[in-house]
Amino acid sequence: MGRYNLVYSVDPRIQKMLGEDMASTLIRRIYEFTPGELSVFVRIGSLYHDCVETFNQMLEDMQTESFHSYNLKEINT
Repeated sequence: MGRYNLVYSVDPRIQKMLGEDMASTLIRRIYEFTPGELSVFVRIGSLYHDCVETFNQMLEDMQTESFHSYNLKEINT
């Protein structure tokens, strides 16, 4: 029996970046546009814990495991 989860990884500074009202509206809209039976599978996560922490762990793993690698690219904006 397969189950899916929808995780929206949000930057913890969302209220500072968007303002309290807009951040609240965004989160309400995510749930509003999720069909009823799927709403229990929606989670608002932390961008830091979901992505940055995982990336940092992979950097540590590269020190001891040879199957990890990374390439750095400079982005010109």
